Amino acid sequence: MRQQKILYVADAHPAVTPGSAATRAFEVFTAMRERGAFQPVLLARAGAPNVCKPGTRVSEAEGDPAQYFFYTDANEIDEFSLAAREKHIAIEDYRKFLEAQRPALVHFQHTVHLGFELIRETRNVLGQVPIVYTFDDYLPICSNGGRLVRSRTGERCLVASPMRCHQCLPQRSPVDFFLRKRLIESHLGLVDLFLAPGHFLRQRYIDWGIPPEKIHVQDYGRPPVARRAEVPRRRTRIGYFGESDVMSGVDVLLRAMQILAEDRDCPAHLWVHGPNRPVAKAANTTVVARYARDEISRLMADIDWVVVPSIWWESSPLVIQEAFQHGRPVICSDIGGMAERVADGVDGLHFRAGDEHRLAETIRRAVETEGLWDRLVAGIPAVYRIEDAIDELGSLYSGLLAAKAGTLLPPIDVKAPPVAAENTGQGATLEALEPAAFKALD
Repeated sequence: MRQQKILYVADAHPAVTPGSAATRAFEVFTAMRERGAFQPVLLARAGAPNVCKPGTRVSEAEGDPAQYFFYTDANEIDEFSLAAREKHIAIEDYRKFLEAQRPALVHFQHTVHLGFELIRETRNVLGQVPIVYTFDDYLPICSNGGRLVRSRTGERCLVASPMRCHQCLPQRSPVDFFLRKRLIESHLGLVDLFLAPGHFLRQRYIDWGIPPEKIHVQDYGRPPVARRAEVPRRRTRIGYFGESDVMSGVDVLLRAMQILAEDRDCPAHLWVHGPNRPVAKAANTTVVARYARDEISRLMADIDWVVVPSIWWESSPLVIQEAFQHGRPVICSDIGGMAERVADGVDGLHFRAGDEHRLAETIRRAVETEGLWDRLVAGIPAVYRIEDAIDELGSLYSGLLAAKAGTLLPPIDVKAPPVAAENTGQGATLEALEPAAFKALD
């Protein structure tokens, strides 16, 4: 029996743009191919189109006929609406790719630099083939970088409304935010199934308006790691892994280490791995250069505790899974996707988000409490395996394909005129969706 083709559309490819999202998308594609139940194809954004052959934005990637680069310029996507500025430019090549591949199902891993129009074009070209979309951030909800944080006060936000969003970004009117949501909803409404890596993130999208029955919680599956043998020592080594932007909370962590440095009896020492900007450090802190993913096992073996001090909600930080895979308890902020993943006193420790004094107290407790490290290590749960994730995905795909089989519609003739913009948002701008009268905007 011929394998059904699954198209994965990703916002980046790890060969071009290393990062958590690109890595996760590539891992799913690779594991699905190894499983053999479906025929996966990967289409991943690879940067500005001036590096590809004239006349096309799609080219084979890595010498692999199952992987393709999709060249788009970030400037072609409007950062506010997450839609393409010139819709015909990239859409034409994406349409040709769909016509050539004819997948049975399309799974979008991320579209921030691709534009939501790709979802609608998928429906237009392929008819009623199932569409799956993975939520791994809050960008559709929040135009302030997707962080759900108020720009003026730094307050964490759980409610998105036109008026509140206008207060956060006053250069945009409440009507702009109303229309932004309408536009994004018009595209996401074509998705058959959404995946969310955690319950906290799922609830944010339910509150925003996505029907709960359309959002399935599935953790990120992780490939096996080479875990190194433990070296007996006092468990005083703290590790931070990630970039050093303000929302990461690394500044909170560094201030906490400064507090501990003033206590000469506290043995804690911090290693900061991968900062993308200069950071101020105390005597008990070492800043390490950026690292490659294949160095994770070695770096984890050299530390005892992993700190995730983000001051925003996070969704499902990959570093927590990596820490657990390597037998490292996690000290994290007591909010959002971090608190959901780390059980306080079971496999890690919580501290009040953004509070360097509470973090300093928690680190001191961690490194000075006899037997605590061993007890928390014993409580670390098994990390969800990539093999199990692929089996679950395969079941979800099969269910969607079976449900569509009896009502499968022929693909829309791409040469026919598109459906009117005012009905579907096809090719629409924010202004084109403006209704004659608005309900209350807040």
